[in-house]
Amino acid sequence: MRALPRARRAFFGALLAAGLVGGGATVGACDTFDPAPAADGGAGAADTGTTVVVDGGAPDGEGPTRDGGDGGVPFKPCSNGTRVFVTSKTYPANFNAKGDAQLSADTLCTAAAAEAGLARPYKAWLATGLISVGPRATLTKASGAFVSTDCAIVFATQPSDFTMSLQAPIDRIENGMATESLGAPGDVHTVWTGAVADGTSTGANCGDWKQTGGLAPTTGDLKQTGAAWTTGGGGTCASAGRFYCFEVAP
Repeated sequence: MRALPRARRAFFGALLAAGLVGGGATVGACDTFDPAPAADGGAGAADTGTTVVVDGGAPDGEGPTRDGGDGGVPFKPCSNGTRVFVTSKTYPANFNAKGDAQLSADTLCTAAAAEAGLARPYKAWLATGLISVGPRATLTKASGAFVSTDCAIVFATQPSDFTMSLQAPIDRIENGMATESLGAPGDVHTVWTGAVADGTSTGANCGDWKQTGGLAPTTGDLKQTGAAWTTGGGGTCASAGRFYCFEVAP
């Protein structure tokens, strides 16, 4: 720093004596003084060690906020439970292209999960013909809570039967967002199930998921937490529907 003229030294000393400036203050408004170099060679701001959150986002690993926002950060899958989601895509009732409705639905669930970076296979909550829901055995083998892809608890613990109400609706798609984030397609709340809450087949399944038309299958409503989550969706076999997808336990 250049030496200050005597008059300026006296003036600045008077300010110090009066307490109007501190000894460590930076007088940025005076262009006579050279700026002090930053200790780290940076832009002049000292590192205080404080982490400042500038986006209001959710902590890492907690995914989007429960109100449907994106939390200000990219989606990161939860790791605190067995995951379940509802598919972002909708499908016609005759999705049984493989001749095995359960396999067809499971394949669609696993593909949706993979697109969102969820590596494990998934099974659809679905009854075919008179066969009870496939994921029941998977669910009873899972450990810990069942969580949606935004980390909300759906089942707090391993359920002994599935007639209990959900703690949160299964209304989050594979990437953790709410179905409302899809725009108009998000208005479709119908989920293909063919089953009541304990997984028992109702037999109302669009001809083993091969037909479209005016038939009335058993469907779920993704916004419900009572028994209607699997039986209250309404619609016909001419409608479009989603799948509930459950992570396969290791």
